[in-house]
Amino acid sequence: MALIAYAGAATAVFGGLPLHQDSLTQLFQARIFAEGALSWPSSTNPEFFSSLLVAEHEGRTFSQFPPGWAAFLAAGVLLGFPWLVAPAFAAVGVSALYYLMKADGETAATAVWIATLYGVAPWIVFNGASSMNHVPTVSLLLLASVGLARATSLHPSGYSALLAGLALGVATTLRPLEGACFGLPAILWLAVRAHKNHETRRPLGLLLIGGLVPGAALTWYNWAVTGSPWVFGYEVLWGASHGLGFHEAPWGPPHTPARGIEMLSRGLNHLQAVYFESPAPALVFPLLALFLVRRLSSLDRYLLTSACLLLAGYFAYWHEGDYLGPRFLLPLAPLVAIWTARLPKVLADRGWVASPPLWIHFAAGVMLVGGWASGGRTAWREYSEMYPTRRVDYSVLAAPEYSSSILFAPASWESMVATRIWATPLPRWEAQWFFDRIPLCRLDEALTSLEDGAQNPSTNGVRSLLLPLTRDSLLLAEERFSGRPLNPFLGYDDPASIPAQCMDHANAQGLGLAPSVLAIMAALGPTWDDDGPIIAQDMRELNDRLLARHPRRTPRTLALERTTSGNWRPMVGAPGESSGYRGGDSNP
Repeated sequence: MALIAYAGAATAVFGGLPLHQDSLTQLFQARIFAEGALSWPSSTNPEFFSSLLVAEHEGRTFSQFPPGWAAFLAAGVLLGFPWLVAPAFAAVGVSALYYLMKADGETAATAVWIATLYGVAPWIVFNGASSMNHVPTVSLLLLASVGLARATSLHPSGYSALLAGLALGVATTLRPLEGACFGLPAILWLAVRAHKNHETRRPLGLLLIGGLVPGAALTWYNWAVTGSPWVFGYEVLWGASHGLGFHEAPWGPPHTPARGIEMLSRGLNHLQAVYFESPAPALVFPLLALFLVRRLSSLDRYLLTSACLLLAGYFAYWHEGDYLGPRFLLPLAPLVAIWTARLPKVLADRGWVASPPLWIHFAAGVMLVGGWASGGRTAWREYSEMYPTRRVDYSVLAAPEYSSSILFAPASWESMVATRIWATPLPRWEAQWFFDRIPLCRLDEALTSLEDGAQNPSTNGVRSLLLPLTRDSLLLAEERFSGRPLNPFLGYDDPASIPAQCMDHANAQGLGLAPSVLAIMAALGPTWDDDGPIIAQDMRELNDRLLARHPRRTPRTLALERTTSGNWRPMVGAPGESSGYRGGDSNP
């Protein structure tokens, strides 16, 4: 039933498509895996194809993310239904939570109620139906917890410890921080038991063996694509500033302890609002239960310790995500369900009531059902309308009639400038630093001077040209903070001095919806490959570069047109035809 519900939401809400940039990037990597490769040869003209979260390193292109989720999606690609992989994982997580509660001594009825409070909550349904990797990671952590519970029972099973290690290791290949936060306490738990009783050493060894296999696969993949088993793709893109700690961030303000506290507070407040999508805060019951509980089982201590480590990890992490709620905190969702359901028993154990009060269960049920009737309906509608340029069947572009064409997809001015600066010799993190601190027209003008030069510029040459242009960066920061649209002509006192190219780009902004090149790559794989149509970002006056490399290709425009049903579909122009469209998706 859970799988049917999640699959239904995946098609009804998300159209069976990955929509967020993270999931699109990982599906793109899955297409590469499905071809039997770990990475793909980079384009010689990256400004036409680059994407924010796709690494281009030593002539190879690959996703910045760890490979685990892309590997699972690749299996879905080969079977023909990648959209179903995340719902299947979400359904497994619901079953795992039920068996976890049974292993912890709960009655069947209580275990079913806990699994219901988790699996039917709007926050879990929406995340589980998407193609994001957060709920699948939670499902793997729940499977690992089931294995740990059984490996530490009165009649331990060695296979259960092996399962726990394998699930923790696989979770680490999806989301390393979550894997570490739940894996380290698991190792410590079994190590303490082994120290106290030498007969319990076997589960510890099997746990480590189970985690070794996916861990070795992860380090081998890192070594193959980045050159080091300990360097991830996002470190290749963004450098040391991507890691945990308080320092400069790849984008946005520097991360400080105060900012970490602010982000955690905002995330927890958001969690209690979106968990049930109910006006009643979702964390009141579980926090009260945790405050009043007299005794915690070993499994409770393990889960709570792991949750605290997760909060500490994201306290030291510079980025937060609010698509589908505070998704980085999804591993806390099972705890919300567990301790909401346990509150009546906790009150009875305290002696405050003669028997567990049923009204608390009723109130939780009202939050669950009422949340779907109120905020859940609104969220359903909002999520169903997000990212319209990515809700398109781009697979039709693989048709034979386009195989000898170059299809140019119009893009926003910001996107064109971003991919151009990424194509310079600067490392991506430094290129993004300049992009965030130089007014758009000034940066466009500087890049044009570099591109018009007779020789390829050196890294230091690019730095020396761009660094003086950052003098207005504080003004840009103020505009971002105020929420006003950024002024692309900041630094030009006389309007007459604004370059004609900048005015042309500015006047062409916002003319409609443009195709998403990243969504096209997620549907087709690398779009610069000679096998099939070449689909590139329209760079206007720079398009001749790409055409010169493919003189036998026919240039055609790619746009979106509205169908009678209100949906969007790709529209390919006739050879040499200009769409006249230059606005759209600003997120390359």
